[in-house]
Amino acid sequence: MLDRGDAVVYKCRGLYKVEEIGTLDFLYSDSGRVYYTLLLIS
Repeated sequence: MLDRGDAVVYKCRGLYKVEEIGTLDFLYSDSGRVYYTLLLIS
């Protein structure tokens, strides 16, 4: 599992930083699934 601040390579799109970790607050979203918000850093 990733933590906030970790750097990840996302496919062939570049280097990203994990900004937030959490669940989605949508009506039909899977509340048990964890989602990452990524920020492009390169």
